Amino acid sequence: SPVTTIDGLLIWFETTSGKSFKQESMDNGNQINTWYDLTGNYNSIQNTSSSQPIYATSAINGLPAARFDGINDFLNFDGSMLVGSNYTIFIVEKRSSNKSGNYFIGGNNNATNSNLYLGYNSDTLIIHGHYNNNYTVAVAAYINFIPRIHIFNHDSFGGKKYYQNGSNLATSANNSPLINFNEAGIGRMVDGAANNYYQGDIGEIIIFNRTLKDLERRDIESYLSKKWSIKIS
Repeated sequence: SPVTTIDGLLIWFETTSGKSFKQESMDNGNQINTWYDLTGNYNSIQNTSSSQPIYATSAINGLPAARFDGINDFLNFDGSMLVGSNYTIFIVEKRSSNKSGNYFIGGNNNATNSNLYLGYNSDTLIIHGHYNNNYTVAVAAYINFIPRIHIFNHDSFGGKKYYQNGSNLATSANNSPLINFNEAGIGRMVDGAANNYYQGDIGEIIIFNRTLKDLERRDIESYLSKKWSIKIS
């Protein structure tokens, strides 16, 4: 893997390492209360049993993943490191629903530039938002168990970009950084009183605190493509 050789790595959640979860979680159907960050910086935790995702073997092309029920499952992590920062975020996932508000990552705030959220805004739209400074991208409608590699870039000079399976599908000129990212979570975004939960499998999340160069991005895309058997362009 080229992940640890690239500068700016903040978080690396993945599901195939023996260091990713507690040993008792790593049987099919067992609950996950801690997803360890392989950098050792920011673990993701859920202490409420009813809101814990489960460990699913052979979830994404034969590899295990964290499975979220779309009802109340999510894991908390410290999102403060993304406040005021550029970033590149890689996510490998396979949704299991065409529901709206199907977010991989999100926080709890409804003020401008105070809530990073990434995921399916509707069946056929991906959203990359900081709250009020958002853009959406048209994507194919839900087909049962089709995995994807998503990349979300934010650059204080160049704005935002979204890539899916190696293709740049959208850009946005908005370059306003996050000023808050409270109650950051994997598998949930809160918008006022509304909770929006992810339904599906998440296999890997990699976060850098800068916008990667094209060669660096392609190196990680290639790694994820080979690992998860997802074809990239």
